[in-house]
Amino acid sequence: MQQLFLQGEFSGTSPQQAYFVKCDSETTTQTDIDNGMVNIVVGFAPLTAAEFVIIRIQQMVGAVGTGFAYTAIQVEDIDAAEKFYTSILGMRRVVRKKVSETRGEMCVLKSARNALELNWYEDAVPRKGSNLDHLAFEVQTIGRFRRLMRSLRAKKIEIHDYLATKGWDRFFIEDPDGNWIEIYARK
Repeated sequence: MQQLFLQGEFSGTSPQQAYFVKCDSETTTQTDIDNGMVNIVVGFAPLTAAEFVIIRIQQMVGAVGTGFAYTAIQVEDIDAAEKFYTSILGMRRVVRKKVSETRGEMCVLKSARNALELNWYEDAVPRKGSNLDHLAFEVQTIGRFRRLMRSLRAKKIEIHDYLATKGWDRFFIEDPDGNWIEIYARK
């Protein structure tokens, strides 16, 4: 930015009048840091009529620049699995398509910032060594959590291992393929 200022690309007679770059605790919260994100705000005064142009940049950080992308599970009935995750857990379909390489089908579902990929294979053989323990879904308020639990019971979905602690409540349900789903809410 300083080089552009020195080349006369910005309005203003000083760097403070011409541009700013901000990357601190105001732009990047502790939650952002915990999630591997850095937020940068850049502003500059262009030579044209605009007073200031502000650009917000979000960068994922990590040892190799990677971040968790999604969870993929193999399902026996992709229609039943999609219906469960959309109608019971409120996810939305992003894409569903045939995959010729696997002679199967995939369906990507989203919930807030998380993605779940459902994979069905024509000649599915259960994989050995699958160590999926469970998937977890957070409910935003304890009131919604309790309403969801009542709704699931009304739909005859079995609630497993309900636990209430000082900080949160949680329970488990199973999807059509027997994968355990944790539902929790912070108090």
